[in-house]
Amino acid sequence: MAIGPTLGGLLIRFTGTPLSVFYGAFMVHIIYALVIYLVLPESLLESQMEKFREKYDTDLRNTSQSPAAGVFVRIKRLFRFLSPLSVLLPELKERLPGENPLKRRRRDWSLTLVAGVYGLAVSIMGSYTTKFQYAAATFGWSSETLGYFLTLVGATRAVFLAIVLPCFIKFFKPRSVAASRDSRSETSPLLSTSRDTATKTPHSSSFELSIARVSLFIEVVSYTLMAFAPTALAFTGFSMVASMGAGLNPALQSVALALYRRRGGTESGRLFGALSVIQSMSSQIISPAMYGLVYTKTVATFPRAIFFLSTATIACSFALLAFVRLPRRDTPPSENDVEDEAR
Repeated sequence: MAIGPTLGGLLIRFTGTPLSVFYGAFMVHIIYALVIYLVLPESLLESQMEKFREKYDTDLRNTSQSPAAGVFVRIKRLFRFLSPLSVLLPELKERLPGENPLKRRRRDWSLTLVAGVYGLAVSIMGSYTTKFQYAAATFGWSSETLGYFLTLVGATRAVFLAIVLPCFIKFFKPRSVAASRDSRSETSPLLSTSRDTATKTPHSSSFELSIARVSLFIEVVSYTLMAFAPTALAFTGFSMVASMGAGLNPALQSVALALYRRRGGTESGRLFGALSVIQSMSSQIISPAMYGLVYTKTVATFPRAIFFLSTATIACSFALLAFVRLPRRDTPPSENDVEDEAR
């Protein structure tokens, strides 16, 4: 997002045609494909691949033997990409000690709400194309100028995520007294060679939830100001401010992981897979069509409507986030979660 747009702008300047960008992108994808096929190692063993092939062949044979079942299986396979979303469904809360057993158990909607907030937030990505069209029509920007604009916004986002946000978390994250205590019990030997005296700061979901709320507030303000930007310089400045809300996605993913562990979940890969499905559907399917339709209907009368739509979307995310209830006590991630996140 930072280097690519500038390289595209320079290609257009030196070649004099926008097609050079597509040729350059084609060559980059060729190199990328060669690295994938020839350099990166296979993640599965040969025995595992053979096992999956046998299972797939067995499913095909069962489908072909029963026509009625085959239709059902084909329909199920058609919507198989939605199966990871089942991990986000609300679950019944556990009864508290002393609670009336005859009282109806309530459902925990926190993880579902976080997923909804995440879907609304990433839907802003689908508005980029229409916003570029707005900038080109309003400020007379060329393709080269748009490339430089994207470089400024992408560089601001990168600096914020790599430097500003980590420093903010390091200096302002609340420290728990329990984290610095010696984890050995009173009955353990004083000369024990155990290394259980770790002083790591525990996972603070409440702090990350606050980061998500601040990020949403930044985006609401910046998109509102972008709608009223009178000049190209002001539009660029407000866009750079909007990129400082980039801490939203990692903060929401961390909060979702904490809520998932509260349910007893151990396979964090399933959770992140479900969030990936939401991101793909929201930012690549639903959102581009929605913003494209709005811009088409309002470009002649009120082209700034797409920014107010973005503001309304982020405001809805902020409202949903207010109903999220975190675990009473944050727990450090398990070894399985750490391994899944490393992958």
